[in-house]
Amino acid sequence: MTANPVALVTGSTRNIGLATAGALLRAGFDVAVNGRAARFDLAGLSHIAQAHGGAVAHFAGDMFDAAAIAAVFAQLEARFGRLDALINNASIREEAPFERIALSDWHRVLQRQLDGLFLTTQAALPLLRRSPRARIVNIGGLSGHKGARGRAHVVTLKAAVAGFTRALASEFDQPGMTVNTVVPGSIETLRTGPDPGHLRDTGGRRFGRPEEVAFIVAKLCEDGAGYVNGQTIHVNGGSHL
Repeated sequence: MTANPVALVTGSTRNIGLATAGALLRAGFDVAVNGRAARFDLAGLSHIAQAHGGAVAHFAGDMFDAAAIAAVFAQLEARFGRLDALINNASIREEAPFERIALSDWHRVLQRQLDGLFLTTQAALPLLRRSPRARIVNIGGLSGHKGARGRAHVVTLKAAVAGFTRALASEFDQPGMTVNTVVPGSIETLRTGPDPGHLRDTGGRRFGRPEEVAFIVAKLCEDGAGYVNGQTIHVNGGSHL
């Protein structure tokens, strides 16, 4: 078993997830990186890990699929022997006018994402229960707090993430365990399609960087954040107050 605390960041092969993996390595964690692709170039993260005395490993798997989730946690336990922080970052992003959202699309977006969040967190609990400072950080979405056109299913989903966080923070009474949500604002990220329209609303301010969101996530996972629990923390440069 590693002596370093261990974090799993789901959906972490790019953007905010990748930046979060780097921030946690710099904070002294060993980090499990996750993505659906079977291969991922760990060179950049391995360099950070080496510089800060940590380790990094990639465990491929679709974190919306129960069998894949179980496999990821089996590999993580075999490799590291512990888990101290779970970052639920894997997400579904879709856009369509409300009247064109089919019921099957509504169910697919909400069920896959919420089921994945539920199953991933449940699968992590046996390992997190062994940690003296267990952390769960759920990555939310600004649209769930201010609304957005053409994203009724995703807005509903993101609002549910904050509720899920409050539910777990209220229920889990293990000393040292906290559950929080971090909500990114308009962040410059690489996307496979055009940017959703709501991301262009920066309130007259600049776009944020993935590293700025990752900084807050990593801070929540440190010892000094043990009294921050059940909170929704916005990182948006003041575009939503």
